[in-house]
Amino acid sequence: RECYLPVFEPADSTEAKEVARMALELSERWRQPVMLRTTTIIGHSSSAVTLGEIPGRTRKGAFPRDPKRWTNLPQNARRMRHELLERFAVIQKAVEAVEFNSVSGSGYIGFIDSGASYPVLAEALEEAAAGDRARVLKIGTPFPLPEKMVAGFLEKCKRVLVVEELEPFVEEQVEARA
Repeated sequence: RECYLPVFEPADSTEAKEVARMALELSERWRQPVMLRTTTIIGHSSSAVTLGEIPGRTRKGAFPRDPKRWTNLPQNARRMRHELLERFAVIQKAVEAVEFNSVSGSGYIGFIDSGASYPVLAEALEEAAAGDRARVLKIGTPFPLPEKMVAGFLEKCKRVLVVEELEPFVEEQVEARA
């Protein structure tokens, strides 16, 4: 959390292309580095991906000298920290509308899911015919979490299970807010 680096996490290899495109666009808009988090299962999977139109670039790559922006010396640090916090407040609001964060299903049993475990959870719920008893919050931005979406989801559920691959990153954030 201390680096304030937004994290995007696709659920499958097809979604990875769209998430990467959106993450790059948002990175440029926010003037902020972002991280695309993929796990082993995403890296080792494959699927048919339609590229669509590839946008042309009209600008040339350049790295203009701007020490006030790129050099975190004491004379710049306080201002840069303030700018970072302002930028991250904008990012926090923006992730609420990211299409890869979504709620589906109904019922009082909730599942919060992030990343590659989503397709597995969706299949398991379909096999169990649990659609009318289970509500799923799919997280595509594990950091920052879409806090309003999470809060609204938790209000509608009596019990919640967080499903994610590897570390309990989302789970710890949800617990901290509950």
